[in-house]
Amino acid sequence: MIIQQDDRLVFTYDGEKLVIEPWGLNAFRVRATNYPKVQPVDLTMYDHLLAGEAR
Repeated sequence: MIIQQDDRLVFTYDGEKLVIEPWGLNAFRVRATNYPKVQPVDLTMYDHLLAGEAR
């Protein structure tokens, strides 16, 4: 099943989760997990790259 959560797409199938979200000006980030929730990542060192993020 594919659903939209805020500014990201979430695909779930057979206990797996795939998240596609905007990343910077001209890119997107894809993360996958077998856990119920995608683990948060500390991205503070990338803040200067995300200043123009498409959100």
